[in-house]
Amino acid sequence: MKIHNVFTNIVGRTKFVVTLTGEQWRTQYKAVVDNLLDELTGGEPFEYLAQIGHFVVHYRGNDAHVDEFYRRNWPPAPANATPDAGTINITGVKDLEILKLLKGIHSEEDAKAALEKMYQDLNEGGGKYRKQIRDERIAHIEDYPYETQIEIMLESPSAIYVPDETLYITINTNYYGEVKTKSSLGPLDDMITKRIKLDEQGRVANPEEIWLSLHTGCVVYTRESGEERGIAIIAPTGTGKSTNCYGLVDAKPACALVADDFGYVNLATREFVYSERHFYMRTNIAENFPHLIPYLVNEPLENVEFCRESIELIERFETPEEMHEAVKRGLATQEEIKDLMREMNISREDAENIIRAQGRITYRDYDRLVDEMCANPAARSLIDPCIMVGEEKFRTTTTLTDIVLGVRNYDERFIIRQLETDEMLDILTSQGNVYNYLQDETDADGYPICFSRTTEIYYDPYLITVHVVRDPETGQEEIGELDRLRIAAWRHLGDNPGVNIIWFNTRLPAPQSQFALRRYMEGEVDEVYLIKGVDIDDELCRTLGLEKHDKEPVSGRRPMDLVGLYERARNGSLREVEVVGFYKGSGENRQLLDAVAFSKVGKGLAQVRSWSEGTVDEFFEANSHLNVRTLFSE
Repeated sequence: MKIHNVFTNIVGRTKFVVTLTGEQWRTQYKAVVDNLLDELTGGEPFEYLAQIGHFVVHYRGNDAHVDEFYRRNWPPAPANATPDAGTINITGVKDLEILKLLKGIHSEEDAKAALEKMYQDLNEGGGKYRKQIRDERIAHIEDYPYETQIEIMLESPSAIYVPDETLYITINTNYYGEVKTKSSLGPLDDMITKRIKLDEQGRVANPEEIWLSLHTGCVVYTRESGEERGIAIIAPTGTGKSTNCYGLVDAKPACALVADDFGYVNLATREFVYSERHFYMRTNIAENFPHLIPYLVNEPLENVEFCRESIELIERFETPEEMHEAVKRGLATQEEIKDLMREMNISREDAENIIRAQGRITYRDYDRLVDEMCANPAARSLIDPCIMVGEEKFRTTTTLTDIVLGVRNYDERFIIRQLETDEMLDILTSQGNVYNYLQDETDADGYPICFSRTTEIYYDPYLITVHVVRDPETGQEEIGELDRLRIAAWRHLGDNPGVNIIWFNTRLPAPQSQFALRRYMEGEVDEVYLIKGVDIDDELCRTLGLEKHDKEPVSGRRPMDLVGLYERARNGSLREVEVVGFYKGSGENRQLLDAVAFSKVGKGLAQVRSWSEGTVDEFFEANSHLNVRTLFSE
């Protein structure tokens, strides 16, 4: 396999956006942009009509990487289709006078203000934006003389938005994530929202005409009874949309994948339609599903930082199927390599060459590959979902029955709990609704540390015109005109009697989260909570064969973790566990049906024992491909 991997000049969305009226665009900018495209492409710009849900977007540009990804990402619209929106991507613009116009800089004061804004953007959030820029001149702009800083600022990535024309233009960025989201999906959402009509009571008067856009993954989950559920997992970026959607589909032959990141639902019929033909997917899904690696690396990649040894490993195989077979043969352990070295009196290099000659891969090489695919959150693979799950397990539409709002919050005990529409809207429109955790640092109990909370209205970072301020601490509330319409649309969807809403906390390792979510989707339980040692019933503790031991109060330790729960192994050592309770009913009326203790350490799903005999073991046996094992097999 030959790796096709592009490193973009930035790995995040630009902060510099100029908003124009339709008149400004037509009289001052359109001719300039059209001429730029002609000059940079010899009069033959890339051009494509994309079908995104029920809408058509006209794309034009001059960057080969962006063009390739755009065509693969979205299905083609009919050749004679009338565009609903437009997006233009132009890279390589160097003319400073043209860049001044494109950035709306008409005076020395404008230039100083733009440079000052760039300083602020680079330093915001602990320098997050600075880290996303690969161009060292931009990332360290303060190190240059003032005049050079102005030139660097002008040449840096920027964008133009023309809401009157439903048009978005990205300049000097070849990061496809920007062109896909803010440039294409954002303008469409504005257009759709403006079509919403409200009656005198503030309710949506034309639901049959409205396709609400959702930042969501979607699956068809088929219960053991044969009943199909259309599940939309709506969650902030990085909290497990892709992982949990793929996990639900991978668990059962009858389940199907519909969307990974985005889709549209009709407010009247609840019909959900996919948008992406090929999924622009984070490669870090390999952490929980490493068997996908051969297929992910064979597709077009963006910003995956492989070392030379990993590239050589991938290129050893002609096809992803060949690499997949090598994994199935069994990864060679360090012990196996050492045994070869001793038995044949050979070097490690020679032993590893023998393993390779057998058509196998070492654990060390494969683990390194997984680490590299997970290292950069902007690393992507543009993969055909039919390759991931098979053509028979991919659908383009379903009827929405369940809204799953995702969150990752280590300060809360709930894993799954039911929500009313008002609660859903509070979550989606409150400040600080996204928890950002340090990945390499943990507290005294081994949980990631929250370093900041950010706001993602509707859990959708792709929106352009959004203004909702609802701060419960200050009582401040500001709702923009478009958001008044959006909130009415979300309320209409949530109030539909055919829609069930839950809050899903992905604080557990992915396989354990999957276990809880599947039991809920089967209709067996209504809510799932962690049962902490400070609250566990002594009788339940004895039933599970666990011991309670006090923990020392230290900085960062939550009150709920002052008592730990432990399983005593046969050798007398103690291992800490998490106890997850499964309940029927909700709130004060819920009743505990089952409790399962999970190991807190190691990859995969490590089960200790279940209160309800048989149910957990049967589940694990049916899902052995998820790296399931019992605690004592380690």
